Amino acid sequence: MDKNYHPSVTILIPAHNEEEVMAAKLENVKQINYPAELIEVIVVDDGSIDKTVSISENFIHENNLKFKVFKAGQR
Repeated sequence: MDKNYHPSVTILIPAHNEEEVMAAKLENVKQINYPAELIEVIVVDDGSIDKTVSISENFIHENNLKFKVFKAGQR
């Protein structure tokens, strides 16, 4: 077993009306002790009617991260 091998990983964050905690969740993921180039984060918004999506998109843009936001239509 090669202890230096680090596979790429995808972290899914399901969200619905999470504006109060979304920035903290994303910051938490950003602080993971793993090679950043091997981490992909996908926020899956389930029709939020608050600022969850805009908070997520702003965080991604401001931190230049390999994150994506997928928006569902209506719940």
